[in-house]
Amino acid sequence: MVPLQCASEGVRQRHRPQGPDGNLWFTEYAGNRIGRITPSNAFTTTTAKVKVTSKAVTLTTRVTVPGAGRIAQRATTKTGKKTTTRCGAKTTAAKAATYTLTCTMGRAARAQLRRSGMKVSLRTTFTPTGAAAASRTQRVVLTRHRR
Repeated sequence: MVPLQCASEGVRQRHRPQGPDGNLWFTEYAGNRIGRITPSNAFTTTTAKVKVTSKAVTLTTRVTVPGAGRIAQRATTKTGKKTTTRCGAKTTAAKAATYTLTCTMGRAARAQLRRSGMKVSLRTTFTPTGAAAASRTQRVVLTRHRR
């Protein structure tokens, strides 16, 4: 663990585990306070919204990033040992903000949904300018749509 400068004079930090939100949390040993450090590649995503039409399946996700960088998203399905990329989306983040990514699966995915449901793995990656990439994966279960 690398020591950090604490806000309170004469206080040492004690723990610094990474939370489920991607931030590093720590407690001050004698300062009776907690602190948070947000890495430059920490980001959040909303649960994908699904829209099924007669011709396509669209997954829309909102991604909140802490600064400039690249945001990429890829939806895949797996059948046995074969993984198929169903769609992809990407954008450039100019600053800290919330961006919307729309991934549209074509006719093959729509045809499969007419036959049966589909389990989709939606992987979102944020690569901040000059820093390491971070990824989050969410599973989306699409139910059968005959029309």
